[in-house]
Amino acid sequence: MCPHPPRSPRARLYHLNMPRGLQVDRIRFGVFEADLRAGELRKHGIRIHLQRQPFKILAALIERPGDVVTREDLRQLIWGSETVVDFDHSLGTAINRLREALSDSADRPQFIETLAKRGFRFIAPVEPIGPPPVQTPEKDIAPIAVTADPVPMAAPAPLSAATPRRWKVALSACTLIAVVAATVWLLLAQRSTAPAVVRFSQITSDYPIYPGQIDIERFPGVATDGVRVYFSDFQNGRVGLAYVLIGGGEVHRFVTPPEISRPSVADISRDGAELLIRSMMWSETEQPVWIAPSTGGSARRLFDVMAHDASWAPDGKAVLYAAGQDLFLIERASGKSRKFATLSGRAYWMRYAPDASMIRFTVLDSKTRNTSLWEISSDGKNPHPMLPGWNNPPAECCGDWNADGSYFVFQSAHSGRPNIWGVHEPGFWGRRRPPFEITAGPLEFFAPAFSPRTDQLFAIGANSRAELFHFNLATHKEEAYLSNVTSARRSEHAHHSEMIAWISSKDGTLWRGKADGTERVQLIGAPWQVYMERWSQDDRRMLVMAKLPGTPYKIYTVSSDGGSLEPLLEESRNQADPDWGPGGAAIVFGRLPDYAAEATAPKDIRILDLASRKLSVLPDSTGMFSPRWSPDGRYIAAMTLDQHRLMVFDRTTSKWSTVAEGVIHNPVWSRDGRNLYFQSLKEDEVPIFRVSIADRRLERICDRSVASSADSITFWGLAPDDGPIGSSRFYSADVYGLRWNHAN
Repeated sequence: MCPHPPRSPRARLYHLNMPRGLQVDRIRFGVFEADLRAGELRKHGIRIHLQRQPFKILAALIERPGDVVTREDLRQLIWGSETVVDFDHSLGTAINRLREALSDSADRPQFIETLAKRGFRFIAPVEPIGPPPVQTPEKDIAPIAVTADPVPMAAPAPLSAATPRRWKVALSACTLIAVVAATVWLLLAQRSTAPAVVRFSQITSDYPIYPGQIDIERFPGVATDGVRVYFSDFQNGRVGLAYVLIGGGEVHRFVTPPEISRPSVADISRDGAELLIRSMMWSETEQPVWIAPSTGGSARRLFDVMAHDASWAPDGKAVLYAAGQDLFLIERASGKSRKFATLSGRAYWMRYAPDASMIRFTVLDSKTRNTSLWEISSDGKNPHPMLPGWNNPPAECCGDWNADGSYFVFQSAHSGRPNIWGVHEPGFWGRRRPPFEITAGPLEFFAPAFSPRTDQLFAIGANSRAELFHFNLATHKEEAYLSNVTSARRSEHAHHSEMIAWISSKDGTLWRGKADGTERVQLIGAPWQVYMERWSQDDRRMLVMAKLPGTPYKIYTVSSDGGSLEPLLEESRNQADPDWGPGGAAIVFGRLPDYAAEATAPKDIRILDLASRKLSVLPDSTGMFSPRWSPDGRYIAAMTLDQHRLMVFDRTTSKWSTVAEGVIHNPVWSRDGRNLYFQSLKEDEVPIFRVSIADRRLERICDRSVASSADSITFWGLAPDDGPIGSSRFYSADVYGLRWNHAN
């Protein structure tokens, strides 16, 4: 065998990612993913159409990245030596179609390099991505052939006692064949019900779309009238409304009254004429609902309704809205309202079926924060889960029907990351088929919405990253912080060493190491999700607020060198915001705010004595959360549940006093205990303030301008010099359009 031509250093480096002879079923390169077993090519997780011969060429090239695949190799592989074709023309056509699918160029190739008179070489990095996901029955069930051996016909025999037995045998055989045939028919009826995406398009281009934050009940909002797509975006660091034509082009701002804080599209009427708009103001669990023309113009309140989501009734004469754990119907003309149903959690994304026979919606479990899809009849009876047991714990939300009601699509983290899934609605036999995956990364996909007149589907494809920054109080400038750590949030310095603890913004795991990234140790790994951490005063332990998927947040301690988590208090509800008391003898903690968990449960501040395990309630702390113990132990700071007031409790006088008002986020004590730092979410610039405990003097330290290129900033803590530490979050999100067909 002749040796392969020498590879360039670049090609040799790529070849290390795909060892020779490695058998894999899926390979990723750039934004593409090839499923070699299924013969499918995806871009940004969306399946795109590619004919059989071009895909075979792609498979041959990516299985030998960096190597020259000769023209003769491709001839034998694709056409065979005995097939008579115009080989040069057929190969050229297949290569052109492959390059078109990859948006590649022969002159400036990113993927496929042509070597004149020799062959082709794949020059991009490739990555094998492990075993393929389990296929759903729609894609996996093969036809079953039913055969029967021929039975020779005999002359009629005289009737005898054995004749009834023969008839029973024949009848049993016919019954068996009928059962098998029916089974085959059912299997074939289910086969390939997942529609093929034949075309997708990126409608916006690197636009700052806001994909929502479901963990704090900020669900994404997307709606379309078939001409425009409406969505929430970032406008100078604040959430606003915008729209774009479905063919792409310039994004336009959708102007709303200043009374609508952080607007989001709740729904669009079936005739496309009017929008329902809800607010996403921090700390408010129920907010006004507004009606606005979809082409722009004056918005008006929906009477005195206070809700967290709303949807148009099919005839447009009423609005279904969600408040607390109830659904209500309000007549648009009279304003008369009635209770429609009581649910097991808070409802979002209510959507009527096209025939108005039922309503599907998302239920948020207030304790575990899990989301699941439910359905209820249009008369408000029999609410029940739509996909019980399919995903454990459930992580589905935000669904929509296509125009004729034959498909229902939704957002799910079933495969680990948010993607768009679909189900084919039950047919004659009334049996729902398992969901099928429509997108599969590498972007995260949110909020699917169908065009009201076609089967074009729109969704948000997003990616985000977070970087920590330090605001230097001496220079009044932003500085990179933990620059060798990507995607970090909420960090805290040790008291007596150079160690820093931080939480990964990618997966919620807890790490510690030095500022230069050395001596890095993972203290708490997946599937644990950590929200906050606190060093003990001797730096030997950490107090953490963490949870496993599908469970409430609890308070634990863990060694600063890693190890097992030790729970401090056995309760069935959420525990939040723990902090060490003086000398580490006690801890203080609270509950999550109403918009984050257990809105109907009473909430207060509690102190746990670690030696006796005695639990006590801080006086007059009902309706307070997020406690912080001052370094000298005299004060405990906390916020009201609506985050409108920052207060301190003086343990020497047992009295509370207000030190700041607004929309407060994350109070943090200075090292000397003389000041409290916090972020204000009321102003557009989301500034960070410092307030003196002695004289209540308020000082503005910095604001969003220190990280002007970021879409949002969040204050997390203080560096040893008391300079604020924050995270800059950058969103890369766009609206995508997908067209599919129903052919099997």
